[in-house]
Amino acid sequence: MKFKIKKEIFEKEIERTSNGIFVQGNSPLSGYYLKATREGLSIISTNGELSFKSFINSDKIDIIEVGICLIDGFFLKNIIKKSENFINFEIKSTEALISWENASFSKVLKDHTIFPEVNFDPIGIKVKVNAKELKKAIKNTHFAASSNVNSPILSSINIKSQDNILIFSATDTNRFASDKISISEPVDIDVSINSENLKNFIPSEVEGEIELFVSENKVNFTYDNLTIQTKVLNVPYKDISNVIPKPESLIYRLKIEKKEILSLIDKATVIAPGKDSAITFHLSKKEITASISKQETGQSKVKSDKVIKYSGEDVLINVNFKYLKDAISVFDKDINIFVDERKTRILIISEHEKTITQLVGLVLKW
Repeated sequence: MKFKIKKEIFEKEIERTSNGIFVQGNSPLSGYYLKATREGLSIISTNGELSFKSFINSDKIDIIEVGICLIDGFFLKNIIKKSENFINFEIKSTEALISWENASFSKVLKDHTIFPEVNFDPIGIKVKVNAKELKKAIKNTHFAASSNVNSPILSSINIKSQDNILIFSATDTNRFASDKISISEPVDIDVSINSENLKNFIPSEVEGEIELFVSENKVNFTYDNLTIQTKVLNVPYKDISNVIPKPESLIYRLKIEKKEILSLIDKATVIAPGKDSAITFHLSKKEITASISKQETGQSKVKSDKVIKYSGEDVLINVNFKYLKDAISVFDKDINIFVDERKTRILIISEHEKTITQLVGLVLKW
């Protein structure tokens, strides 16, 4: 393998595929798989679940000799950043020789024969979606998935179709997040994908309408010579449609500006900024009070009279403020907060963003 390429072209495509690099340095998945043909250069990365394939056409690269190699991802990314103008890349035996004017480097290669073969062929049901809406739906649900890798189904986002709607759902059993996006044609899909993989599935550069290909094993799409693919979990997602409280059980109802309640949380939690701390809210028609009391750190109490609307008796509730803040943050304007009669669940919706549903379990004090 031997080629010559402009730094900015090589650097761009390496960066586009960098989210597929596995962080452990000794793994073959920590490298970029490069394949040079007369048609151009393919750059492939995968962490075993999320995979990227970029292709540089021959009119943007001078392919002198064809070939295949597997090179350490951290090294290649770093060396390209430090390079200048044109980069010369050549394989000699088990080493990669990388050079430009006044600089040259050699790097021992990884064994490319143990790199997994990834099939990027588009198969399955074709779904046309707006990339911006897809990214937003993932963002609005991702945080509610579990971070426990030993619970694959709870650490995933479920995507299920309903007529011309795709429903995104995630839960770690302590909270639930859901969002919906419209699609042009009805499809029949029900897949679950690891939330971290899905978070990196749509790069910021992707815009407009894209075509997803959804099968029982994988989901992929191609944009500007970049194919991104993620595995699908083979474990069925539990039906959690009944998790939302019935309207008649929601007897405490608050309407307030998003910024106002986030400000209350930020001020009250200065005394105990830990992620798992509980915050106490006293809700009334006159005002809202947010407070924290911890023997080891101290006390805080913050009030606001900027209540848009409140119905129900005065009530005292305790909730994990990290979960509540995450749920509120996905909205843009004023929100409606409903608490059920048992004071065990808090439902958050907005008249301005009707596709989004957030549910947080309250912290019970014994």
